[in-house]
Amino acid sequence: MTTSNVPSSAAMAVLTNAPLMGLAMAYQDGVTPELAKVFAMYRRRMQLSLVPQKKQILGDVAMMRGHVLLKLVEKGDVVMARELQRQRPAGYTRPPRTESSYIYGLNTAAARGQLDIVRFLHEHDLAKCSTKAMDDAAANGDLAMVQYLHEHRREGCSLAGFILAEKHGHREVLDYLIAHRPQDQNKCPPADPQFVLHPLLTSATDALATLPACGVQ
Repeated sequence: MTTSNVPSSAAMAVLTNAPLMGLAMAYQDGVTPELAKVFAMYRRRMQLSLVPQKKQILGDVAMMRGHVLLKLVEKGDVVMARELQRQRPAGYTRPPRTESSYIYGLNTAAARGQLDIVRFLHEHDLAKCSTKAMDDAAANGDLAMVQYLHEHRREGCSLAGFILAEKHGHREVLDYLIAHRPQDQNKCPPADPQFVLHPLLTSATDALATLPACGVQ
């Protein structure tokens, strides 16, 4: 064998090695085979959907990546969401789907106590947020989440956050809200249908009675 034949022979050895080629092709998009399957699934779903922004999302790699991450957060697939963040720490664009509740990924992650995901979504400006995020964090007694949202976001909480923190006995959280966000006691819980009042507030007439500004009698 001549020296000039060595490179082509080595290349042929790789090309004819099925397992090795499969692994190499799986990484063409820079993600593992498992994550590649997730992307393929959400791409197929988007192709079959009727959302008006379909072409825009499918035609933008960073936007599609943001769409997939928000879908994983909405689904509660924390393992895959974190794996996507690990493999793709940058290169995201927020999808323009303002009519979809999944765009409020910060609310979802905050309610589940996923501070690392909240931080990632915030730092990449990938999701929207409302007072419901801090309200739910307060209801859960998640002081670290409440502190992060207070220090990095502008939405704050509503009176619901104070009421639910107190009803659940989260005194440390309640004290923090009183000290750092006293003005939020005058904010009504979100009335939009996608921000349904917390069950405890809905059933607690004594709590709702303290919301005169919201038209609750």
